[in-house]
Amino acid sequence: MTWPDRLEDWWREHRWWVIGFLWVAVLILGYQGLWSYHAALGLRETPPDPRPEAPDIAYETLRLFTFDVALDVDHRKGIPLQIARFAAPLLLVLTTLQAVIVLFYGRWLLARVRFYRGHVVIAGYGHKGRLLAHRFIKAHRRLVILEQDETNPFLESLPGQGVPVVVGDSSEAAQLRRARVHRASALVCLIGDDRTNAQ
Repeated sequence: MTWPDRLEDWWREHRWWVIGFLWVAVLILGYQGLWSYHAALGLRETPPDPRPEAPDIAYETLRLFTFDVALDVDHRKGIPLQIARFAAPLLLVLTTLQAVIVLFYGRWLLARVRFYRGHVVIAGYGHKGRLLAHRFIKAHRRLVILEQDETNPFLESLPGQGVPVVVGDSSEAAQLRRARVHRASALVCLIGDDRTNAQ
């Protein structure tokens, strides 16, 4: 496995932890930066008021994510606030894109299956199914996975590789139709149950 593949696998497995950490870091930087900014701004007032109110700062910190914070152009902003005000909207976009990918990309791939011809269907995504699928993916063959266990943790990586997954019992005609077996060039059954494989 090449390093880009390893990096992609790592990202897929840890992305929500990374995104969560980035949210916390940006919120802390934004809060601290806005606190310092308003404290310094308050010292310039007459009479001086160096203590900004915490709820106001918390609210303004959340507004950083929408470019909706009014800052005095002439007043120095400090590094934490500068980082937070540029990183916050980018982080919001990254989070939204990842959520859209997770929610809809698998469904979009599955919708495309109805137009497939000459593809390979692998029924059963256990150890042997993963090895075989990996070979087909490396060979750039069009592939559909038919797997009964929707909690199989290895299914998560397939949409990212452009492989649609049909969740269902491979012995049922309806599931075979969803995988467009009648148009496939090959059907490989790796269920583990010889009677099911023979059907």
